[in-house]
Amino acid sequence: MTDGMKKSWDEIIQADQRFWVALQALLVGARAERLEILRSGLTTALDSALRVLGHVGSDEVEELLPELLHLAGGVHRHLWQVRALIRNLPKDRLVARIERLAEPILASGDAQEYYRFLELYAQIDYGLTERLAKRAASSADHDIREAGQSFLEKLREHK
Repeated sequence: MTDGMKKSWDEIIQADQRFWVALQALLVGARAERLEILRSGLTTALDSALRVLGHVGSDEVEELLPELLHLAGGVHRHLWQVRALIRNLPKDRLVARIERLAEPILASGDAQEYYRFLELYAQIDYGLTERLAKRAASSADHDIREAGQSFLEKLREHK
């Protein structure tokens, strides 16, 4: 092993140790302040915010659900992390809120948002997926309608 590689490895270890110390300090801090920091971090430091959100309680993740849903509608390298955070919320509370929170995104969304939400809903609940797929299938927008029809076919195949 070269000295440069060993040094890089040591730096990773040290950075990881600093992360855990800082995370513990953040977790024992005031909830409102932590949520404010994380909400801001979802737009300014997404990598770090998502990493920290993996260590907070589901009640705090749920409070940031509107922001997470905005991220869930796009295509980016963190999409799977965002979806995992959303999917790990208590299902009954998630199903009760997600459609209402996603509505403003979908109301002005294009086929991409519909596809992303159909994919997410398919990982959460059949009923959610079916309702959104039917809505999309009746859209005046050809691409959104195609997304809905595609998912309705998938739902029929998996019944």
